[in-house]
Amino acid sequence: MVIVMIPANVYDRYRSLHGVQGVLKGLRPAVAAMVLSAALKLTGNAWWGGLDRFGLSNTNWIAVPVTLVMLFLLSKKKLGPVQAILTSGVVGAVLYAIFG
Repeated sequence: MVIVMIPANVYDRYRSLHGVQGVLKGLRPAVAAMVLSAALKLTGNAWWGGLDRFGLSNTNWIAVPVTLVMLFLLSKKKLGPVQAILTSGVVGAVLYAIFG
């Protein structure tokens, strides 16, 4: 918590400075790339057990529709991330219990 609070206070104090705005604009592509990288790794692990195992024969056909439905609900129905995670867990548990 302290690690997050210190930069947050510094940002709050200096966010209106022109130099700080330039630094933040420069960091946007790097942050977007890190988020995309994490999303690809998580999807690869959920759908195939790792991106190195990519293929139809390794596809987890329960995880694919659960992921796609949750992405839709997050983007179009404004479902919160915590709600999406909990809902995914419950839906996944039920589907795995039924279909193995």
